[in-house]
Parts: sequence; C-alpha cells; structure tokens
Amino acid sequence: MQQIGKEGYGYLYVPDNWLPFTDLDGSDTYQYTREGYNIVTLYSYTKEDLAVEKIDQLAVKNAATSYYYGMESSNIYENLTASMSEVAGREAYQVYGTVKSDGKILCAWFFKTEKNDKVYLVSLEGDKETLNQVLPYIEGTWTATK
Repeated sequence: MQQIGKEGYGYLYVPDNWLPFTDLDGSDTYQYTREGYNIVTLYSYTKEDLAVEKIDQLAVKNAATSYYYGMESSNIYENLTASMSEVAGREAYQVYGTVKSDGKILCAWFFKTEKNDKVYLVSLEGDKETLNQVLPYIEGTWTATK
C-alpha cells in the first residue's frame, strides 16, 4: 500500500500499483487510478464554495445532497442511495450509485473534521472487486494531515 493525498484534501492509502491521474474535465481534484477505470478522488469545499457561513453538519449534508441530485439529474446512474457511514471514525454522508452503461460503481463520502473548516469529498469509482478491496482503506485510513 502507498499513502496518497494532497495538503488541504487529505491523505489515504491505496494499492501500490495505483498511479497519479488527471481528469480531462480540468477540475481541481487530486486523483489516483488503476488502469484509468478505477479511480479515487480527493477534494475539499470551503465555506465560499458552498456559500455558507460555517462548516457544520448541515453544510456537509447539503454538499452530499447536492452531489446526489447532480448524479440523479445526469441520468447516467441507477440504484442511487444515500446513507450514513464513517470515514476514519468521522460521521460521513455516503452517496452510492451504478453507471447504467457499464456497471461501474461510484461511492462518495462527505464529512468534516473538527480542526479544518472544510467539507471533504472522497470518492471511489470502479468495478466491484476494486471497491471491495480499496473501500476499507478509504474508510479506515483517511487523515487530514500526512
């Protein structure tokens, strides 16, 4: 396993054979991939990004809800669910869905820490085998600092 991440987005462990990845849409995310199909993404939202006065659980919930409805309105995903989960002991909103065209699974977590004024987004997309292998590392090893 190797630790990946970026200051401001957080750090976590993925398998050693994963490599840096840059999404073609030009977004300011931090990503690693295995074979370009299985991708882990790290991102964080500030108060300004979310147009809120403070980062609290409502801001986290609203970010996750907006993400969920974006997935739903794209008409690319099916079997969308939203639930509560944990990432490294922190309460997280989890959004989960399957790409209609190829069965690729997307799982995204939204959460905050007590020390940082951000909403963190961590997502994992890929085949079922990869999700089963990497998901426990995401939920168990994420940290805000290296």
